[in-house]
Amino acid sequence: MKRLKIFTCLGVMFLLSGCTALLWGGNKVAEPKTERHIQIQDSVTGVFQYKNLAVSAVQGSKKAAIKVPSEGVAFVGEKNIYILTQGADELLFLNKLATQIPLISGREENTLKFRINKPSGSDSVLQFSDALPVEVNKSSRMLSTEELKTIQTAGFKSNGVRYVKDVYITGVIIPKASVNYTFDKTESLGRAYNVQFYSLEAGTDFHPVNLATNIVITPLALSADIVFFPISLQFLRLMMGPH
Repeated sequence: MKRLKIFTCLGVMFLLSGCTALLWGGNKVAEPKTERHIQIQDSVTGVFQYKNLAVSAVQGSKKAAIKVPSEGVAFVGEKNIYILTQGADELLFLNKLATQIPLISGREENTLKFRINKPSGSDSVLQFSDALPVEVNKSSRMLSTEELKTIQTAGFKSNGVRYVKDVYITGVIIPKASVNYTFDKTESLGRAYNVQFYSLEAGTDFHPVNLATNIVITPLALSADIVFFPISLQFLRLMMGPH
């Protein structure tokens, strides 16, 4: 009986140690930190809205359409044009909301950061996507009942101190040197913003194999001209300081 108890205890200890090993092996306690690798940097100073626009990449005798909305928002940098493919409507809505309730955006002062997508073999331009954090620049306790209702309806959530939300943005990067158009009808953002496009993978292969060197902008409907008009994104003029 005594031996049986000893073997039983040893068996239980063995099972427990085995389960513990499986538990620790299957759930890493300390995950390695994710390192960001900056692939592109630019200085963005202007923004504009457009209608009836189509973009194509010309490579030799081949012409391929670049998927962008026919109506939307784009930013002008020193090196590139950044056309938003998702998130423009949300930005315009928040811009109107900022006339009623103070909003600020970004995580670092004067800097916007977006993740660049690794190009596939068929891509002719680079694409980016990321979440742009937007925050109500007023503590929760200072908001009126009407303001609270407005921002909650707009999708803002309280983090315990202020109301925040993320705006998911995607877009394409068009080198200015390759475009057949001069973008001069833009609204100044008030100052230059440093925009950085990063990857989570090391290396320098973030350039499309079929990178277009000739981008053609034409009217989507040939019966009408492309319409460009400046817009003012007020809440982008105010950027949060470093956290």
